[in-house]
Amino acid sequence: MQKSLNKNSGFSLILIIVAVLAIAGLSVGMSQMSTISTLNQLEFNQANIARNLAYSGVEYAKGVAFDSQSTIKVEDLVSKLNSGGTKGSNTYNLDNNSGSFSLTAAKVSDTSFSLMVQGDTFGSSLQAKYKLLSSAIIQFTPAVVNDSDQIAMYGSGSIALNSSSTVKGSIYSASGVTINKDAKVTGNVNSNGAVILNSGAEVLNDICMKGDGTFNSDSYVGGDVRVVGNLTLNGGTVEGTLYVSGKVTIQGNATVHDVYAHEVSINSINLLGEVYSQTTIANRSGAKYHTNQTNISDKLPTGCSTPTLVPEDANFTSNKAVLVQDQSEYTFSAKDNNDSYYHSIDLSSFTLNNKNKTLKFDLSSGDINILVTGDVTFNKNFSIIVSEDGKTWSDPFDPANITDKMKRYAKRIYLESHGTVSFNEGSSWVGTVYAHSINLNEGTNILGAVYSKSTQQNANKNTVITLVSSNFANTWWIPPEK
Repeated sequence: MQKSLNKNSGFSLILIIVAVLAIAGLSVGMSQMSTISTLNQLEFNQANIARNLAYSGVEYAKGVAFDSQSTIKVEDLVSKLNSGGTKGSNTYNLDNNSGSFSLTAAKVSDTSFSLMVQGDTFGSSLQAKYKLLSSAIIQFTPAVVNDSDQIAMYGSGSIALNSSSTVKGSIYSASGVTINKDAKVTGNVNSNGAVILNSGAEVLNDICMKGDGTFNSDSYVGGDVRVVGNLTLNGGTVEGTLYVSGKVTIQGNATVHDVYAHEVSINSINLLGEVYSQTTIANRSGAKYHTNQTNISDKLPTGCSTPTLVPEDANFTSNKAVLVQDQSEYTFSAKDNNDSYYHSIDLSSFTLNNKNKTLKFDLSSGDINILVTGDVTFNKNFSIIVSEDGKTWSDPFDPANITDKMKRYAKRIYLESHGTVSFNEGSSWVGTVYAHSINLNEGTNILGAVYSKSTQQNANKNTVITLVSSNFANTWWIPPEK
């Protein structure tokens, strides 16, 4: 898994600082002074070293920012600077115990952040501290990742949306996609296998598949359809253009616009455009039907696009199990991070039992990344409240009233399980969920995204997934060259 921040950023600078501090110490020891003048000199040197440490902290942060440009967003950089020091703190100790600097970073804009630094020398009576007189403003070139380019529901295996489920975003499957009665996808559908649209299924944008597809009566596609294989239309409507590398069969009086295919067979059609075939068109002829069109090869698809985000398992271990049963609430906070590499809370399992529980997400110390080696089980419904300052808490998350503020929170919450994540019927979650298997029971609402490694991922009746991109995914899943 790629790491966006280089842990050794600024290390050479720190080695230089260590050398300067050593020389300063030697020069003091070699001075021939009276006791009072020696003490004064030591105090002066300690103060000067503290000042140099503070400014070294600025240079260190600039180095980290330079190494991280175009790979992460500014809020991710701020979070890492504020928690990348000793034991996940904002204090960076020099290896020879000669001093430290503490960083306090804050986002100013999408391309800049402020930095306040304090330098501290180690010692007892001669310890000195120096804090910058004002914050430094550092410019930064962030990664640009658009929500529209990301996947709301990703499956390493096949995906099925069951009755009345909605994905507000795009779907990708490495195997195949089935969209059942009255289920809807507002974005695109990309599949490395077949796509089946059953009666009443809707896809509001484009579909691309590598396999033989079937669209049944009353299905609807609002964009173009590209098929590397064959396609059968048993009715329904395609508003865009059909591009089929194999044979397209049209029946059930399906409504189509322009069609480009290797071979065409028509039983009944509501044609609003024209049909072009490399070979034959069965059962139709006339001005709108064009056979033996050898010049349309470049219009016939050979593949489908792949996601810009491909999940990878975090490499971690944990033996800490959490059970939320007797207490009324449980708080997640970056203050409790026990993994300095991913800046995460690592667990072996998480289980929530009994009803009327509240999960609290305190974002005041950074994004909340929860990595679990085993299962995550929500046996009962629960409420979610979020705070950015650790003092003022949001109203409980309401899927029927999703605010921009809650979307901002969702970008900063991430859950990964190397087992199974199970949501109880009617549960809601804020943030991206990635797991080896995910149970989306009836009425589950996810504000974020769902990434599953299971061979079959179902979204059961009335499940709703509303895409919000993930800071963690943007940082860890996107190759640096992206």
